[in-house]
Amino acid sequence: MTQIRWATPANDDFLGIVEWIKAQNPEAAARVGQRILDAVEDLAIHPYLGKPGRSPNTRELVVTRFPYLIAYSVEAGKGTTHHPEQVVVSRVLHGTMLWPPQERTTRDRWGLGTDADGAMACLSNCVQDEKRRMHLGRS
Repeated sequence: MTQIRWATPANDDFLGIVEWIKAQNPEAAARVGQRILDAVEDLAIHPYLGKPGRSPNTRELVVTRFPYLIAYSVEAGKGTTHHPEQVVVSRVLHGTMLWPPQERTTRDRWGLGTDADGAMACLSNCVQDEKRRMHLGRS
């Protein structure tokens, strides 16, 4: 089985996502956090599960049922790519965030806010949807 290593930005992303949702709905935060962790654990068994990434030498895995993307790379074992030695999770991002990062967007130039603003608004909607599902007795 392939080892998983979380880069500091990915760890910070994950904790930020869970803390932000937790402030609004602790139960939803636990579900979202667990689903992200489950998706990363799947990479230990199937490191090439995600599609080729938009950044060189990366792959991207969409977290099912939630609007998150796990950006990662697969570091090959000694002399072969058939037996990966390690999966390095580089980022955990909301699907509306600009990835890979670019210098400035048109939105920034016109003073309309950052992509993170849009991601937080979309995340808020996701939390509200989760609350509605809970209220209706769905999981």
